Amino acid sequence: MKKLVSFLATLLFIVTLQAQPSVGRYRLVEGKFETVTGKFIDFLKEEYDKDPCLANVIFNFVADGRIITTADGCPDSTKEKLFGPELAVKWRLTAQNEITISTKDDYIDPITFRMTGTRNRGKAEMKWEKLLEIDPNDPSPDKAKRLIYVYREI
Repeated sequence: MKKLVSFLATLLFIVTLQAQPSVGRYRLVEGKFETVTGKFIDFLKEEYDKDPCLANVIFNFVADGRIITTADGCPDSTKEKLFGPELAVKWRLTAQNEITISTKDDYIDPITFRMTGTRNRGKAEMKWEKLLEIDPNDPSPDKAKRLIYVYREI
């Protein structure tokens, strides 16, 4: 009985760790929309193609809730867009498997994502998903129904 309780406690601890964002340094490796027809649109690749230095951006998730972003090799004009004072980004866990991202003085409305954590080749990965409101009056077959981001630990 004692071994069973110990095993269940260990399992609960591991599951809880996987559900939480790992404090550490990450790169955004995937960013895509899923459309109402099930098609995926890789918007991150488009952004990286337009501005290759964006692939060098590092997101440091700090235990106190800050996200410190660095962009080595990017020109000052790109850094200004990424790091304007109004874009001081914070994260916090809001519920089991949920993370809320907000900005200084709520410059942008806080956004809550469903989050799962995994390990890939020994590195932590965080997958964030958000279901989007679909405008019934939008006739486009490519209207997005879900937003997906994947961050990989470096």
